[in-house]
Amino acid sequence: MIKKVLIFFPHPLRERHGGPYSYLFHLKEGLKNLSHSISFLSDIVLTVTKTEYKYQSSSILKKIIKALLPARWLNNYRAKNWFKELENLKLDVTADYINQFDVLHFHESVDIWRYSILLENYKGQILFTSHTPKPYHLELIEDNWKISTTDLSKKIYTRINQIDRFAFEKMNTLVSACKEATESYRLLWHEFSNITRHKKFHFIPTGIKKQTASTSAADIRKQFNIPSSAFVFCFTGRKSEVKGFDLLVEAAKIILDKNTSAYFFIIGNRDSLSAMNNTRWIETGWTDDPQSFISASDLVVIPNRHTFFDLSVLETLSLGKPLLLSNTGGNKYFKPFHSPGIFYHEPDIESFVNEIMNCINQKEKLRDGGLENEKLYEKYFRCEPFAKNMIDFYNNLA
Repeated sequence: MIKKVLIFFPHPLRERHGGPYSYLFHLKEGLKNLSHSISFLSDIVLTVTKTEYKYQSSSILKKIIKALLPARWLNNYRAKNWFKELENLKLDVTADYINQFDVLHFHESVDIWRYSILLENYKGQILFTSHTPKPYHLELIEDNWKISTTDLSKKIYTRINQIDRFAFEKMNTLVSACKEATESYRLLWHEFSNITRHKKFHFIPTGIKKQTASTSAADIRKQFNIPSSAFVFCFTGRKSEVKGFDLLVEAAKIILDKNTSAYFFIIGNRDSLSAMNNTRWIETGWTDDPQSFISASDLVVIPNRHTFFDLSVLETLSLGKPLLLSNTGGNKYFKPFHSPGIFYHEPDIESFVNEIMNCINQKEKLRDGGLENEKLYEKYFRCEPFAKNMIDFYNNLA
């Protein structure tokens, strides 16, 4: 039976944004030539993009406030204002509109929580795909706000924790790329296993559209004065601990000191200060063409401390380049393929450096390994089969 499905994500889909933005972009690409009854909320209505609360515009005043007021009070105040921002976001969708769909597929726990009023009388299936490398409430507190859960009052933390609790309790099925993706949820949030013990899990590997580089590898290297004989590493994404960026910085210091032919491309938003003062550590800033930098590199490194299912892995496979992955979460899914172009390290500095050196020492073999990765992409990770699998899953829901 063909099910009428609503992809509940009220934000514009973007290929280069990561998370649900890019995941759903590729799903929509894969659906283009297929028969289905799937609607995207982002085609109908969009919420206003949330901006994070700031105490005041004056940096001097902020310093005075921070000096005079207790840190926990400031953290609680920040959290309360974050909740106020959520309350002010309006979504021009009615329960009557929602109720016409057989299936609602959410992609952020905060959406299930803040639009719960729409679900009060909903009789269909509620699906949820999380995209954060660890539970949403922990990523918000630890990675966005950069504080500990103990830096908030128990009342405020409980309220933030309730976002994930409600989402996982309300859903019927958790849809993930692979079973390994929820590893950090079980490790970091002890409530997860209990909340989901009677829930259904369904695993559908993600697929993406074929990636291409708009600039040749030779031109990219020439632009940054990198010799053709150099060994170039590439990192794309957020410069956060959960993404292992601090591990990369420490490893790069060792590698750059040991090997004068090593270079690092760091692709993503540029901070006011570079993480390292070295001409062979190249922070490019934001680009709509990370593919060209990946293609110009010898090895792409993804040293995540926690991993859901990283789209940058699939992008690298598509471009036919070798990968060095942390042995965490969704990264483990690729192990059974036994690709000679995928290497692993434990999420610690010693293992990371050792595997980097291992890859440098077999540079000639890496190219062939990259070609095997491209074959892997073509066979298993294209967006069309991904979309077809999603359609079949929706239509077969009981």
